[in-house]
Amino acid sequence: IRVDPHRTLYPLLQTWPVERETAETLLVKEEDGGALYLNELRHRKGTAMILRSDPGSGDELALAAVSGHRGVFEGNDYRGRRVLAYVEEIPGTGWKMAAKVDLSELQAPLSFRTYLIISLLFLLLLFFALLVIALRVRHQRELYKARYEHEAERRALTQHFEYLTKHANDIILLLDRWGRIVEANEKAVETYGYPREDLTRMNIQEIRTGEATIDFSRDLLEQAGEGIVFETEHRRKDGTVFPVEVSARAIQVDDRVYVQAIIRDVSERKRFQERLEKINECFLGMGEDALGNMARIVDTAAALLEASEAHYVRFEGGEACRYSTSGSPGLFERLGPKFLGLWKKLAEAARTSPAAVSDLTDMLQAFPETVLASGHPASYYAAATSHGKEIKGILGVAYDRPRPLGRVDSDVLHILARALSVEEERLAHEEELRDFVDIASHELRHPMTIIKGYADLLRVHHSDMPDSERSELFQALSEGVERMDTLVQELLEAARMERRGLVLKRRETDISELVQETVEEMSGRAAAVEFNAKLPPFLPEVNLDRERVRQVLIILLDNAAKFSPAGSEVEITAEEGDKEILIRVADRGPGVPEEFRERIFDRFFQVEDAIHHSAPGIGMGLYIAKRIVEAHDGRIWQEPREGGGSVFSFSIPKDSSGGRERSTDIPGAV
Repeated sequence: IRVDPHRTLYPLLQTWPVERETAETLLVKEEDGGALYLNELRHRKGTAMILRSDPGSGDELALAAVSGHRGVFEGNDYRGRRVLAYVEEIPGTGWKMAAKVDLSELQAPLSFRTYLIISLLFLLLLFFALLVIALRVRHQRELYKARYEHEAERRALTQHFEYLTKHANDIILLLDRWGRIVEANEKAVETYGYPREDLTRMNIQEIRTGEATIDFSRDLLEQAGEGIVFETEHRRKDGTVFPVEVSARAIQVDDRVYVQAIIRDVSERKRFQERLEKINECFLGMGEDALGNMARIVDTAAALLEASEAHYVRFEGGEACRYSTSGSPGLFERLGPKFLGLWKKLAEAARTSPAAVSDLTDMLQAFPETVLASGHPASYYAAATSHGKEIKGILGVAYDRPRPLGRVDSDVLHILARALSVEEERLAHEEELRDFVDIASHELRHPMTIIKGYADLLRVHHSDMPDSERSELFQALSEGVERMDTLVQELLEAARMERRGLVLKRRETDISELVQETVEEMSGRAAAVEFNAKLPPFLPEVNLDRERVRQVLIILLDNAAKFSPAGSEVEITAEEGDKEILIRVADRGPGVPEEFRERIFDRFFQVEDAIHHSAPGIGMGLYIAKRIVEAHDGRIWQEPREGGGSVFSFSIPKDSSGGRERSTDIPGAV
């Protein structure tokens, strides 16, 4: 069978094994020591059985195939190009077949990928390089900005420090290591009295006193590294010596060490400490006699403030009495009634002054007569004393020459005035306690005497008495026991308020109904007077403690009944305001003097003499009423009634807190 290789074999060999631009299959055999190509080649025509490759021709692939190489081969082909080939022998023929492709074509994708990777790496490196450059530029910009801001801040701080140093209230000196003054601020120039040029040529030893001089470099500079604070004495140009507190610290400027010393004049502080010691000595020497203690305080004021005269004028019982260092030692003398108004005006002026101590020189000199040993002093300073809201007196110091009162002197006078206020409070407390003992013993003795007398009478004669007399005696005994019970209950109620506070149990309450019920109850208990309630047709309900407000009404109505003439009328009214309900109790009793209108709500206070007063009671009712009203955030007061008598009024806010219990602390006795 004949096969035309040009039609069948050669085209097959040229298209096998893969479709590549340089892929090619070679068929060769060994001939005369060389290699003869048996097929038509893809890249060269007319080669079948014609083209030979002899040793030295450069056709490494064909020669390697005919010389027995098998498998993968890399070398030059008949074109002289570098190829990668696979060589096998065709069994039974002696022919060799090689499939090859140019290395350049095989490496083209790898080269592209390599180029792409290298390009990407280059771009990545370029990106990171640009990023680093950008970050560095940004860092440099921020660094330059921070440096600029720091420099600007440093300049501002430097200017501020220089300003503070220059205008500081303390002396600031800059010293070198030998103690020479290098720089001084304006305060130093002002305090020492030397011109700046002279001061900066001096040594620190020249402005210190002889007793305070030390070896500067040895004692101070070595300790100033961490800062040192000490007290010493300095001397002014005029020779006067004053105590100072020095705060020193070593600072380094370039390669030199200096000491910055901040120096404070502590003369005022020393004087104040000395005066405090004398004040403490005065306080420690006080005894039980309050008036004697007051005299001791006035003597101390005159000594500490170097006054030509010191005095204390106190107000008591509508009179003024005075203790003066120019008068009898320890003796309070009573002043005439015409001077009471004068001293009260001075005390009011001293109290209303915004400062702790008032300069009353001009005001005092406006009065024609002062009852002072110094007449009309050139300078007069005073501070008011008080007990609660009530002014009790005025402490004054007078000078026969114009003299400003410094801060320390003002503080001393204020401290002594407060000490006098404490003594006034103690004296008031003692008087209050004495009044309580007198009132309580008198009030309790009266019903006890009645009870004992009637009880003895019943014990001896009860069998001989008719029933009507026995009934009257039992009624008197009942009234005596009830009176004692009322007194004891008032005392217990006041004690509970002060110790535990006042607990309100609020609920919505009809004011009109509460007033009517209380009036009906009091009408049965006090038949000597007539109670007349005049109420509007409508009053809103208020959230309050019903029993406590009822207690206030009973106290006011009972007081009105006690002090009203028999057969007179006690009028009770109520009205609604914008924010509160106002209740008034008006009687025709003797009324309350104007000077006692505030004090009648104090504990144990009674307008009449404590023992010889006409109406029973110990002066606790109005005190309890005030605490109850104030616990409701209301107010209570007394006014004179037109035509004679008193009007006691109290108010309860309409929007008082509700729905809960409220505990209100009641202030105790001073």
